[in-house]
Amino acid sequence: MIGVISGGNPELGKTDAKTMCIVCHGAAGISPVQGFPDLAGQWPQYLLKQLHDFMSKKRDDPLAKGTMIDAVKTIHGQQEMKDLVAFFGSLPPPKAKPVPTDTQAKALWAAGKSIYFGGIRLTDVPACEACHSTTGAGTPPEFPRLAGQDKTYLVEQLTYFHDGTRANDPNGIMRDIAGRLDKQEILALATFIPTLSGGIRRHSCHIPLTMTAEIEAYVAYQ
Repeated sequence: MIGVISGGNPELGKTDAKTMCIVCHGAAGISPVQGFPDLAGQWPQYLLKQLHDFMSKKRDDPLAKGTMIDAVKTIHGQQEMKDLVAFFGSLPPPKAKPVPTDTQAKALWAAGKSIYFGGIRLTDVPACEACHSTTGAGTPPEFPRLAGQDKTYLVEQLTYFHDGTRANDPNGIMRDIAGRLDKQEILALATFIPTLSGGIRRHSCHIPLTMTAEIEAYVAYQ
């Protein structure tokens, strides 16, 4: 079960979410606002790290800066954080979006599919599936589920990684990769990724050995 995290209580998290999270992220974890992420079905280990990063200001997000900085201040300790992420992780994830039929959007979708599964050899961009899986299910704790995610949010985050605005990615992996993408390639990926199914099958991510200590430290912190 995706929502399982050691010590987390989804029922308690549901109560907390009603007062802290649902305005932006929806009662069922599906955001009613474009540009805000769907949290339903997301790996709780990943969500926990994001909460810590917002609290320590390691993660910057121009659109959510005010809301998230204020929100994490209302969380009472590690236990309440675990309850919250367990709740969102236990929710049914967003469904795959339909493949676009408009000619221009379909061309973008096809380009995004090519990048996601094959990368871009000319600029040494690796295939996204290596870390986020063939189905977009992700690989916890560091690589989130992307399947069904909001397109606008994906464009925003890839752009933040590209510009270095967001810098809480392990060992700078996303900054390195997104930094090699142009605006059209970012839009292409954001058009394709929401149509992924998000099944449980995952690929292992081939990460640099220098990341090992950071990941082990994070896992131990939980």
